[in-house]
Amino acid sequence: MNRLWKRVAAIVAVGCLTAACQDKPVDAPQSGIEKAQTVPQFVSVDASNIKVAMRYFTKDNLAGEPLDGYQANVCLLAAEAEAALQKVADSLAREGLGIEVFDCYRPQSAVNHFVRWAAAPEDHSTKADFYPREEKSQMFERGYIAERSGHSRGSTVDLTLYRLDSGKALDMGTGFDFMDERSATEYPLGDAEAMANRFKLRDAMSAEGFVNYSQEWWHYTFKPEPYPDHYFDVPVDHASIWQVQSDSLRNGAEQPELYLPLVKDQRVGLVVNQTSRVGNTHLIDFLRDKNVGVERIFALEHGVRGNVENGGKVGDGIDGPSGLPIVSLYGGKYTPTPESLADLDWLIFDIQDVGVRFYTYISSLHYLMQACADHGVPLLVMDRPNPNGDYVDGPILEDEFQSFVGMHPIPLVHGMTVGELAQMINGEEWLEGENQCALTVIPVAGYRKSMAYGLPVKPSPNLPNDLSIRLYPSLGLFEGTTVSVGRGTEFPFQALGHPADREGGFVFTPQPVPGASENPKHKGLELHGDDLRSADPQSRFSLEPLLSWSQRTGEAPQDFFSRAAFFDKLAGTDALRKAIIAGQDANQIRASWQEGLMAFRTQRQPYLLYPED
Repeated sequence: MNRLWKRVAAIVAVGCLTAACQDKPVDAPQSGIEKAQTVPQFVSVDASNIKVAMRYFTKDNLAGEPLDGYQANVCLLAAEAEAALQKVADSLAREGLGIEVFDCYRPQSAVNHFVRWAAAPEDHSTKADFYPREEKSQMFERGYIAERSGHSRGSTVDLTLYRLDSGKALDMGTGFDFMDERSATEYPLGDAEAMANRFKLRDAMSAEGFVNYSQEWWHYTFKPEPYPDHYFDVPVDHASIWQVQSDSLRNGAEQPELYLPLVKDQRVGLVVNQTSRVGNTHLIDFLRDKNVGVERIFALEHGVRGNVENGGKVGDGIDGPSGLPIVSLYGGKYTPTPESLADLDWLIFDIQDVGVRFYTYISSLHYLMQACADHGVPLLVMDRPNPNGDYVDGPILEDEFQSFVGMHPIPLVHGMTVGELAQMINGEEWLEGENQCALTVIPVAGYRKSMAYGLPVKPSPNLPNDLSIRLYPSLGLFEGTTVSVGRGTEFPFQALGHPADREGGFVFTPQPVPGASENPKHKGLELHGDDLRSADPQSRFSLEPLLSWSQRTGEAPQDFFSRAAFFDKLAGTDALRKAIIAGQDANQIRASWQEGLMAFRTQRQPYLLYPED
């Protein structure tokens, strides 16, 4: 038996570096490598129970250094492979298990890097960890290194399993990229638990169309491959995620051919702000030029022109540029009066949302839908992309914590557009009474949820750029604590600071900023903390900052959570705060959300308007 396994090991292809793993001859011409001829439709693998730990973006790999072409810690796969992997993750989550990926799509430049490494003199820096019984000089001859890799076709993934409650990886008998016969999936290890874990991974992957490369327990390829004959060389970076070109994407308001026949010569009320634009023209002016009878404007938080700070007064008045009357729907008066709706044929909602439950525009949408249902006014929603629409994460709101900063039983990051949410509010009967809102949604043309969408106009004074919007789900919870999120600076929601912190090397002093933050937390005090302006531009919701800072300030829990009731409303539950106080780690806390998140993904399906890949 041992001699058989040693003979098989001669063609082991760790990390799909070899011809045996490519399904193609190693001397295939380099012209087959695709750069511009075919654009791969790659999407990123992101889910709360999938850890992305791209080894070739780090030094923890066979070469002992980051490989060429790996520019971000992101797992890219063909859309079909990513969708299948998500199904695997959902299935495993029911058993309390998550997936950790080590490598996905691999650019040809990284394969070339391996070739150069194999030809260089032996330095032994990684030998003990990755190839203790092999010689580097024999890599090509033994088939460990080749000029092509199946990973470059975009449907192959290297992965393992971990426990959701503890974050601990399951024992697989060997590590990833271990060049040894013992890495073969069915090698008789003599360790029943490790063998069972390997087979559990194989069974879960096989059930969704992945085929295991038998000499590597971690290596799987989705079949049939979308690009079986293409070897790509685009970098591993967020910029390589397939998306519709921005010039082909058209927001709801930018498709007048779909809605002007409905509202032309009608009496219309508008719910708009500074984001409500048709190209460079405000929707107010655009509609009036098209002979739409705009009667009045309804103002939400931040006002019609976006110059009112969070929680600041938004009063009734007159919109200067148009001379139209403004009816405030903020500051405790969230519902239009019957009188303000009585003479309207349509109410139009066109507001850019950011996809976070405690961002209050979707709460305002709920009240507007209720009023329209109660008074028989049809609602027209001009949909816009969700800049955090590529994932779903965080705790589901519990009924007892319902408030204006969270009205619906949805996750903190819900992954839906306002148009989709409006359909869900209707369909799930979240409105009071027997009537539904007469709803029409103008969808975004050319939009997919996987798109990295940058907002052309900042949605509110304290979310000035795309990075702040991506960090907002994680940093918004700090509003219920003593930690500053950078309000009162030029970089709100891009920094964390506290007077007592001594770990962070960044120093800033919050000061009043007219129209954005008149009275910021710790006004005039020197704060020490973290500058997040160099964070991953595609950051996702993370508990790590909150867990870290709950210890860094040196405060007792009741002092750190200075606005505990508000924190619970933002989180949609008191379980998160209590878990932090109890010392639970991120994996334990996240494990408590998984069942609810899976149920929500199923619940929202009938209301989705856009592909998820």
